[in-house]
Amino acid sequence: MRIGIDIDDTITESFVYVLDKIAKDYNKDYNELLSKNLNWDDIYHGYDDLPPLMDYVFSNYHKWIPEFEIKEDAIDTMQKLIDDGHEIILVTARSHALPGQNVKYLKDNGVPYTVLHEAAGNKVAVAIEEKLDLLIDDSINNCTLVKAQGIPVLLYDNPYNRKCTTLDRVNSWKEVYEVVNNMTK
Repeated sequence: MRIGIDIDDTITESFVYVLDKIAKDYNKDYNELLSKNLNWDDIYHGYDDLPPLMDYVFSNYHKWIPEFEIKEDAIDTMQKLIDDGHEIILVTARSHALPGQNVKYLKDNGVPYTVLHEAAGNKVAVAIEEKLDLLIDDSINNCTLVKAQGIPVLLYDNPYNRKCTTLDRVNSWKEVYEVVNNMTK
């Protein structure tokens, strides 16, 4: 299978890291922010007493990327998938990384992959171009659009996407491996 995988909040823990930075820099309570089930749009455009922070995030993101933790079992599972004969096509919308930063981050953290698509604002186009058999992403919008093209998707669970009940969801990388194995039987 040709498996497309998003990076931020599918492989990495970027949202909670950014939320922690916002809490510290804007004198907010991290746990209170977390309890609001904020999503990226809330951060970018403002929510409640939180101002729009798109410029803040975009101007600092490249500094934060090296600090993003990898989700539990992501690397081992991706390597197992490759060892099983699958191709891993990373599809990230990251456009605010410095040139070469994504490749360096992936290499430094031992993230295995076959192909990397950066600044992929249109994941549908990449899914079609790469002839993906599956997309794994945390974005409801990306998953919905790709699914509409007849390509199976898995929504990687995050607090901000839990209201969605129309997409197949995975809660861990071990579950990703089980689902892919079941798809290929």
